[in-house]
Amino acid sequence: MALILPTTLHQLLVSPNGSPMSQQDSQSYPSELHHSPDNTNGSPINGSFITDDHNLTRDGWLENCNWLMDELRRMVSVSGEPIQRLGAYMLEGFVARVASSGSSIYKALQCKEPDSADLLSYMHILYEICSYLKFGHMSANGAIAEAMKDEDRVHIIDFQIAQGVSGSLSSKHLQLGLALAVNFTFMLHHMPDESLSTENHRDRLLRLVKSLSPKVVTLVEQESSTNTAPFFPRFLETLNYYTAMFESIDVTLPREHKERINIEQQCLARDVVNIIACEGAERVERHELLGKWRSRFRMAGFTPYPLSSLVNATIKTLLENYSDRYRLEERDGALYLGWMNRELVASCAWK
Repeated sequence: MALILPTTLHQLLVSPNGSPMSQQDSQSYPSELHHSPDNTNGSPINGSFITDDHNLTRDGWLENCNWLMDELRRMVSVSGEPIQRLGAYMLEGFVARVASSGSSIYKALQCKEPDSADLLSYMHILYEICSYLKFGHMSANGAIAEAMKDEDRVHIIDFQIAQGVSGSLSSKHLQLGLALAVNFTFMLHHMPDESLSTENHRDRLLRLVKSLSPKVVTLVEQESSTNTAPFFPRFLETLNYYTAMFESIDVTLPREHKERINIEQQCLARDVVNIIACEGAERVERHELLGKWRSRFRMAGFTPYPLSSLVNATIKTLLENYSDRYRLEERDGALYLGWMNRELVASCAWK
C-alpha cells in the first residue's frame, strides 16, 4: 500500500518558489496530532491529488498543505498496517516542519523507562521486538569478548550508555595494564560532522579514541543515509527504511498490543520526526552507510578487526526463530542484518 505518491509529498513540503520549507518560511500550525487507533482506512492518495500548478501563491500553497494533511489524517493509524503507523509519525513530522516545531517534539518524545517497577522498560521491549537492536549489540559484545579472551584486566568504554563525549576521556584516566575496548552502538550518528561544523566532532571523537590505543573498537549503526541528503531523498530513504522496520515489528507483537504502540510512539516516532522536520544543528538523527563509516575509521588510523564467527553463527540461528524474512549477511568483514531486501543494521570492529 502506498502512503502517498512521492510527487505529491514533494509538493506538500516544497514552498511555492520550489525550495524546501525553511524555518523562516514556516507559519504556525498545530504541532500535536491525535491519531485514532480506530482509524484503519488505508486507501492511498491517488493521482487526482497532484496538481501541476507551480504558480501557487504562498497562501495557496499552505492551503494545499493543510488540505493534503487533512486527507492523510484519514489514512493513518497507530494500530493499522505498517505503512499506516509509519504514516502517522511521518505526518507528525510534516506538521512539525511547517510549524518549525520539530526540535521541540523530538525533545519531548524521550525513550524512558516507565516509573512502575512492574513494567519492563520501553528500551528492553524495543530490543525484544526489534531484533536488529538485540543482535547488533550481540555482535559487538561478541567481538569484544573475542578480543579480550586472554586479558586479565579490561576497561570498556561504552558510548551507548554515555550518549556523549566525556571530558575525562583521556589516557591519563585509564589505568596502566588494562586492555581497552570501546563500543559505539547506535550513537555515533548523533555526533555532528564536517557538514555542520568545522570542528567535526564525529571524526574528532574517533581520533581521540584511537589515541588511547584500544585493543578493539566496535561500531553498530543503522544502514541508512540521512546525514547530508537533501530533504526529498531523505524523506524517501526514511520511508523505505522505517517501512521495513515496522513490517518486521508486525511479526513479533500484535498491532493492538499496548506496549508496541508505546514503543513506536516514544522511541521510533521521535527519530522519524527529527529526520523529517528538522534541519541544521537541530537534526541530530544523521545516519550514514557503512562505507562512509569505514572511510572515517580509516582516516582516524584504524584497521579492520574480525568479528566473532561463532557469535555471528549464533545470531543467524536465533534470527531464524523470528521470521524467515530476516536476513543476515557477512560481507567485507562486516555483519549486515536486514528485512527481506532492505539492510537495516551494519556491525563491524576495528583496532
